[in-house]
Amino acid sequence: MRLNDNNSFIGINPPYQLSVIHSSKLIYPREIYQRGVERKRVELIARDFNEYIVNEPKVSFRNGRYYVMDGQHTIEGCILLNGGEDRPILCKVYTGLTMEQEALLFAEQNGHAAPLSAGIRLRAKVVGGDAPSKAFVAATNRVGLSLNYDSMQLSDYRISCVGTALKLYDQLGEAIYCEALRHIVEAWEGRPDSLQQVGDLSVPEYLTRWLRESVMNLSPDTYGRYAYDMGRVIIPYFERKRLSLKALTPRDLETFFRYERQQEEATVQQLLDWHRELTDALQYAVDSNWLKANPVKTVDPCLDNSPVLFNDFLMDWLKMMKSRVAITTYANYEIVITRRR
Repeated sequence: MRLNDNNSFIGINPPYQLSVIHSSKLIYPREIYQRGVERKRVELIARDFNEYIVNEPKVSFRNGRYYVMDGQHTIEGCILLNGGEDRPILCKVYTGLTMEQEALLFAEQNGHAAPLSAGIRLRAKVVGGDAPSKAFVAATNRVGLSLNYDSMQLSDYRISCVGTALKLYDQLGEAIYCEALRHIVEAWEGRPDSLQQVGDLSVPEYLTRWLRESVMNLSPDTYGRYAYDMGRVIIPYFERKRLSLKALTPRDLETFFRYERQQEEATVQQLLDWHRELTDALQYAVDSNWLKANPVKTVDPCLDNSPVLFNDFLMDWLKMMKSRVAITTYANYEIVITRRR
């Protein structure tokens, strides 16, 4: 039996529209409020996948882009079932939401979704402008401590037990909480990050860390734009280069901008935006005494200030050949060129 499509008497107007969107168009705002994808959970969803009972991912259509608020593991499970290739996904699409509203909806999700960690939930609420959450983070920062939102990266003067700290803040009140933390810091004598420690981070690791630590210092719109450009363009490029922060030079940055101009046909405005974002990120390292000078300041993103290095040419050519020759031929090219380097 087929249900009547004209059930207007029910009187329900859902706040979303069901739409089919290609997964390549879906954005996970992980650097703003989303969490990372857990591979084991994706494999479990793919194994037990049933299209009749699966919940549609919740997506916000904002500024011409589709941002996933809930359901990224379902999306990744569908992609896994499709042999790892992107595919159309039936989604619940919400319109008219701000980034702050998205973050708060993500923080309050419940039901059968994987439970959020205290840190991830707190970060989403901070991005969403939740006053009590922002007050808790500000109080923690005032005593010289920061919070590890994802509990994955241990470093000095950071609290990883976010849930415990928040519970104490709520129970003790701000004044006693801050006083207790000051005594802990004095007794702990945690080492501040040294030039060597942070300098040894890869460029992508440093940029990811900078984004996490800048969430309170940038406006939501600016932070969202920075996180989008870093996640889609800058970080993926430098992941292929395997450079540490301390080894980063103006020549490396010139090569990045030249690649985006010549291979990806970036616009002048895009180049200027990426230059400004890299300037802010690397200046933070200079101000923190992790770098002696900002290597991007002397780089003009719109001009070829240096000749194309032969190694760079070979690597760019190799990338172009990947989709144009047989896989065995490409493998032979790769062996010869990477050995030459």
